Amino acid sequence: MNGAKQTWHLLGLGAIGCMYAACLRGAGVAVQAIVRDAAALRQLYANGGITLRRGDEVATTALDATTPATIAEPIAQLLICTKAQQTLPAVAAIKHRLAAQPLLILLQNGMGVRELLQREIPDAIVLHAISTEGAFRTARFAVTHAGRGTTLIGAIDAAQQRYAETAALQLRGELPFEPVSDIERRLWLKLGVNSVINPLSAIHRCRNGE
Repeated sequence: MNGAKQTWHLLGLGAIGCMYAACLRGAGVAVQAIVRDAAALRQLYANGGITLRRGDEVATTALDATTPATIAEPIAQLLICTKAQQTLPAVAAIKHRLAAQPLLILLQNGMGVRELLQREIPDAIVLHAISTEGAFRTARFAVTHAGRGTTLIGAIDAAQQRYAETAALQLRGELPFEPVSDIERRLWLKLGVNSVINPLSAIHRCRNGE
């Protein structure tokens, strides 16, 4: 990785994936989303891209996208926004297009995925990113940004922390990535918070944050 403008592939267009894809693209970052199949690709383009709502403001951001079968260039940098349990199958579908020593960033809740990815792709550099941004999806490619937060990025392997620093520079935008040296501690803290908040939101039938 260097300071030159490089393509970031993004896997997983749920609420978080849609929000980051739109915000990064809006900030001029070269982002290419990977959607499941041709039908999803047609739907994304029919929508005009990702529709993002903030309060009374609504904007649709055009987004370059592809499918696992039509990826044209090797994937050197991949932002993974899938649910933790969906990660391995989703990555397996594009493994044939991964570059040598790819940089993979897990922007998701959950623990243990990094270890599984390292087993499947031993030469990969795997970083973690955690976000307290609030978002929920209102349609397939429409998302509401419900609350501002922070996005932290770091390496559990201290020898790989320099990749987190460089990635944070490349992913500067409306939702900046802040490099931290204690990402593992932050992951455990977020797991603890989610273990309390998520059941309460289900019991009270309210959105996270209410």
